[in-house]
Amino acid sequence: MPESFVLDNSIWFVLFSVLIQLALAFIGVYASIATVIAIKKIIGGQSLSKIKMRGLVGPIYWKYCLYSLAVFLVYFAGFALFVIPGIIFVVWYIFSQFIFIEEGLGIKASLAKSKDLVKGIFWKIVGRGIVFGIFAIAVQLIFAIIPYGIGVFITSILSGFFILPLYLLYKEVSE
Repeated sequence: MPESFVLDNSIWFVLFSVLIQLALAFIGVYASIATVIAIKKIIGGQSLSKIKMRGLVGPIYWKYCLYSLAVFLVYFAGFALFVIPGIIFVVWYIFSQFIFIEEGLGIKASLAKSKDLVKGIFWKIVGRGIVFGIFAIAVQLIFAIIPYGIGVFITSILSGFFILPLYLLYKEVSE
């Protein structure tokens, strides 16, 4: 690569970095939707194929982007008020992603249904969320010590396993 491209203050380096981050964000949204759909299908005993997955993710991709932005703003507002409202919002809306993808409800309806599911079991959800979080962080830290990006790659492959306990909790609570 030309030396002017790899310098930190090069406009080309900055533009390239921004493009890479945007591409990773778009891929991340696709992966989030696909992971939830895949877990649902596997738990339901169905088989998966790449072609079917593309057809299932595509129709809700942009709606999910809007949903993700809305949830981010809600969480941000909660944490901007102070930490406690932010934590409350995270617990209330912990299942909204699954509701949004599985049931096809709108953003507001998904958030409301998630809050209703948590009603009466708030502290149980907090406790389990802490356990799930500690597990995810521990696994990520263990793989982070593997050099050359191999650990990051392994963690990415295992990301579905971090969502699985929360999805199973959602299924248990929603029945």
